[in-house]
Amino acid sequence: MQELPTAEKQNHNYAAVATNSEEADVTASTSNQSQGDVHITFILLLCWVMLSSGLIMFNKYIIGSLDFAYPTTLVFWHCVCTMTATQLIARCTNKIDTGKQFGTSTKKFFGVIVPIGLMFTGSLIFNNLPYLTLNVAFIQMIKSLGPATIVFALYTLRLATPSYRECIAISLIIAGFLFCMLGEIKFSLKGTTYQVLGLLFEAYRGGLTQKCFTQEERLDPLAFLYYFAPVSTLAVGTIAAATEWQGDIWGHTGEVWSHVQAIHPSIFAANGAMAFSLNIVITALLKRTGALTIPLLGLVRTVLVMVGSVVIWNTVVTPLQLFGFFITVNGLVWYYVLKARKQ
Repeated sequence: MQELPTAEKQNHNYAAVATNSEEADVTASTSNQSQGDVHITFILLLCWVMLSSGLIMFNKYIIGSLDFAYPTTLVFWHCVCTMTATQLIARCTNKIDTGKQFGTSTKKFFGVIVPIGLMFTGSLIFNNLPYLTLNVAFIQMIKSLGPATIVFALYTLRLATPSYRECIAISLIIAGFLFCMLGEIKFSLKGTTYQVLGLLFEAYRGGLTQKCFTQEERLDPLAFLYYFAPVSTLAVGTIAAATEWQGDIWGHTGEVWSHVQAIHPSIFAANGAMAFSLNIVITALLKRTGALTIPLLGLVRTVLVMVGSVVIWNTVVTPLQLFGFFITVNGLVWYYVLKARKQ
């Protein structure tokens, strides 16, 4: 083999050193970037737990402790804040893909956008009505039925058939809920029915979204809010006007507005800002975490809210409810693991 001249040897060595140095820089940069992503994800997860549990407690505080007996009006305020914020984000940034103009087709609008928007409206309203009659801890126990309602909705829409293992997991969830219900001291059939309806509306909203949109048309949570918040705002406002604003509109009593002023508008501003911030955090998290992360963190959120309910409102959680919740948690973890393996 012919030996390289001295100058060529030196150039070759310098090139090798430079290449190794560049590879080391790239490796270090990738490592730092990966470490930075982990830190950001951890912060987002912490924000999600704090915001989601905080919003639940905040809504209960406004409706229960401050005697603002207008849950649909509170939902309407959330919708107005969300619609305003998403419209501003769409016009001032490129964070929302507004290229999917679903509303340009009348058939698409009335056949897809309106039904899904009404399901979204129903979930918002019926998830807030239970605050009038139920304590926060028991509401969280009822919300543990979420996977059962999702399986029911997907099956009735002919989108999925649960496996026998999933059916067993769902049975555990339902059995645990029944124990929680039997152990509830201040049980309200009306409030429980409202919450179950809220879960069903949310499940069918997700099922219709999956059925009506192709894979290419699927929307991230922020884009979903951009397209559906106006429909929900109009629907919720109409329902609020028919059920809670009669005195303000026809009797000129200003009953709802007087309650808002008595509580102070700044509290409602903070509540609306928290609701929208939660949606932003969820959007960021869904792009960074796996399928199991948010559901399992939801269990942590549930425990935090239950503890907060006991500490703040002196809610009594009976041993039978704790036993039932233990069964429910086992069913939920098993169900989420089965779903993750399937995906």
